[in-house]
Amino acid sequence: MKKFIPALIVLIILMVSVPSFATVVFTMRDLGNYQVELSYDASTSGSLVSGFALNINVSEGQIIDVVSVNDDYWVYPGQIVIQEGEIINPGTPVAGGLGTDKVTIEMGALYDPRGGTPPAFSAPLVVFTVTDECNIVIDDNTGAGGVVLENYTKANIYSTPFHIIPEPATVIFFALSIAGLKFRKTSR
Repeated sequence: MKKFIPALIVLIILMVSVPSFATVVFTMRDLGNYQVELSYDASTSGSLVSGFALNINVSEGQIIDVVSVNDDYWVYPGQIVIQEGEIINPGTPVAGGLGTDKVTIEMGALYDPRGGTPPAFSAPLVVFTVTDECNIVIDDNTGAGGVVLENYTKANIYSTPFHIIPEPATVIFFALSIAGLKFRKTSR
């Protein structure tokens, strides 16, 4: 028992001193017409997200459009124009790479924590459009800060690769047209 207590104390000290890292989970949803909705979930992080700096990577084709669908993250550090302390143009979420296979988005929340409305712990963030069937991978842009929480810590991100395919209706019509051609060839 005497050996157990010092070992327990060391274990408790290690548990308290080792930092725990919050994780923000990203998911994607196919909206059709090669549009993908990117959402975040920080509900297990213990803190709201203050800002995002993410890379969207596609295996084939290009990312040709990115639109913010979240009014809480309306400050775009990669594009914002400020003159004499006033925001002249908030810009867009795209910090670089539009028209390529890798786009960087930067988005931040700006509200008065003493009475303003904070962003949600989870919500859609952007909708982006790709040109081809592809695999999509999201990673943090560490050079621009990655995902930063309101408690001033950097969050880890978790996102599974996502595969976008042509709309089911397009695939069905394509398959029916091939079947029709085969039927015509055999009926002659």
